[in-house]
Amino acid sequence: MEKHWMMKMQMVMVVMLMVSTMSGCGSGGGKSGDGPASGNPSSLSVAKAVGVTEDCLNGGIEVDSGIDANGNEILDDSEISVRQTVCHGENGMATLVAMVDEPVGDNCSGGGIRVNVGNDGNRDGILQDSEIANHDYICRGADGAPGRDAHPSLVRIETLTDGIRISSGLDENDNGVLDDAEILTAEVVKNGEPGPGITWETVTDNQVQAQPNTGYIANSASRVTVTLPAEPSVGDIVEISGAGTGGWKIVQNEGQRIITKNIRAYREWAARDAKRLWSSVALWDGGMAMAATDENGSVYLSSDYGSTWAEQTGLYTVRINGGENKIAAMEDGSALGVAVIGGRLFTYSFAVDRWTLETVQNCTSVAYASDAGHFIYSLGAGAVYVQPPGSGPSSTRVSDVTARWTDVASSSDGSLIAAVASASTIFISTDEGLTWSPREMRRDWNRVAVSAGGRILAATVERGKIYISSDYGNTWTERSQDRLWSSVAVSADGTRLVAAVRGGKIFTSSNGGVSWAEHDAPLAEGDTSNWTSVAISPDGTHLTALARGGHIYTSEFTNTIFSSTSGTSGYMTGEQYDSIKLQYVGNNTFSILYHQGDDFVVR
Repeated sequence: MEKHWMMKMQMVMVVMLMVSTMSGCGSGGGKSGDGPASGNPSSLSVAKAVGVTEDCLNGGIEVDSGIDANGNEILDDSEISVRQTVCHGENGMATLVAMVDEPVGDNCSGGGIRVNVGNDGNRDGILQDSEIANHDYICRGADGAPGRDAHPSLVRIETLTDGIRISSGLDENDNGVLDDAEILTAEVVKNGEPGPGITWETVTDNQVQAQPNTGYIANSASRVTVTLPAEPSVGDIVEISGAGTGGWKIVQNEGQRIITKNIRAYREWAARDAKRLWSSVALWDGGMAMAATDENGSVYLSSDYGSTWAEQTGLYTVRINGGENKIAAMEDGSALGVAVIGGRLFTYSFAVDRWTLETVQNCTSVAYASDAGHFIYSLGAGAVYVQPPGSGPSSTRVSDVTARWTDVASSSDGSLIAAVASASTIFISTDEGLTWSPREMRRDWNRVAVSAGGRILAATVERGKIYISSDYGNTWTERSQDRLWSSVAVSADGTRLVAAVRGGKIFTSSNGGVSWAEHDAPLAEGDTSNWTSVAISPDGTHLTALARGGHIYTSEFTNTIFSSTSGTSGYMTGEQYDSIKLQYVGNNTFSILYHQGDDFVVR
């Protein structure tokens, strides 16, 4: 079995190789006798140099290990049971191999040897546990017939003025040292030439053509676009670090791509279903189930994270009055609520497959407190109503303030409820809607979202900014530029958020709304970016957005994106304080050596 991993180095200098093997591995510890040599086969290890390859850009060493089954004191190809390749480390980092006894257990039923390999990160000459990059086992076989004493195999690495010498052989005199007379194979590895290093430049313009082995600090209020080198050499490095609020974007030349399988990023947005006058969307069941409404009064359901949709057609289905509306769902999927803006309120029970037309009118929003079962709705130029589960209008709690309410939201247990209104303040209730307190300044608030625990809240001003509270709505901080915000949603723990701009872009945050990543969703033919509603799964990994007059769009935050799209249409973006280190590995391909941040978008 062959395993590879790669680190770039400027100068190879292996200081020490620690080897510990056991005598008579494979013999079962039998006493020596006059039987054939194969009765007590030894374990052998042979190390040799590896030249420069696409996997090891600076070469490395290859360690073969196995049992000397035929007793000829040579590790034949057929006897190799473990092969491990260690690439030379970065900036003179040593390559170390350590062989230690493996006790009887799950890894080796009869005991054996564990072969550890890795780079000497702290340069102390000892392969620490935290430095082990790979390991494998050579296990002792069943007891054989008595034979001559077996000898441990040893590997010796010596530092030369211009490299290292790797020697291997059998410890014939059992003194624990590989003497010169015991050497069976030897290989010399020359030091590599010092690497070019990285030259850093601060970029304040919107465009820059990247040069090989250069780092760029993107320090601008608008996004800095960095074009990859057109004709890089294998091993060339490009680094980017976001210092400005605009972040950065890496664009590719024809045929180029970036391997992204070792990072988490948002998947390219995908258009779903058909063009409709989409109005509002809600998620439940961890984001796998969704419901979306259009302005013609239809409700569409999905049970596969938004991949496919079907119009809701239950026996008691009613046609919801047309117009802009707001939909909400219980997290357990038991109920839906739809408030037609300025119109009627509809509720739906999945258990009986029935829509109910409620008696209230002039609705503006609806929400559920899923754990408590509270049903919450607001009326324009009226009050906020909180209806406990199973209760009628007589037990409904009515807010002690009235306003031109535009949206309501609640924590999962219903203890914290937020309501926003135009030309007013944000109102917070911390007692399930019994009393309300004003927060923040008077603004034209249009949307609000609350995390499951109620600590993180987000509210938008229609022609203004996003405001974030991280203390249960007591204080608020502006966290965006002025935009025509149409919708905002927050994950259960409050760390991930999504917001949309009517006629603009979709934005996500992975740090509780402190900073936002801009998404360039590729629109289907004929669609416009007239975003009306967004939703996010409780764990923050699935996103849904509605384009009025267009399609439903879905995205996913995942680590399963293997690479960017090949060619000039592929790209990768990062935000302020995000950084990335790319290395060209040939075949028009860049690999990510290092990254910091959690707001990447890959297309």
